[in-house]
Formats: sequence, C-alpha cells, structure tokens
Amino acid sequence: VVDSCLDLMGPLEVQPESRVELIDFVGTGGEFGWDTSDQLEASKARVSELLQLIVSLREYQYA
Repeated sequence: VVDSCLDLMGPLEVQPESRVELIDFVGTGGEFGWDTSDQLEASKARVSELLQLIVSLREYQYA
C-alpha cells in the first residue's frame, strides 16, 4: 500500500527512514479490508491518512 501511494504521488524517492515510518504507520492499523462497507470506509480513511503523511514528508515538500 505504501509503494502504491508513493507511486500515486509522483516519481518521488523517499529516504529509507521515511519509508520505514510510513510502513510502520500502515502496520499499526492491521490489514486493509475491502469486502464490507465498514472495511471499505476504514481502509479509505487509512489511505487518506497515509497520503497526508506522504505530502508532509520533507522529500515531498522539497521535490
């Protein structure tokens, strides 16, 4: 999910430390689910939060 979101944000190279932080953030929420409406809403919210974190990265700000 992290790599897909990074790809969506453009050809952006992030530092390994930043990538680990993003992966850790995604990992704290458990598995993504797309089968039920509740899972879909929760997963959409998590992806939205992840995208917000990506645009706040120093690498993104100075790209």
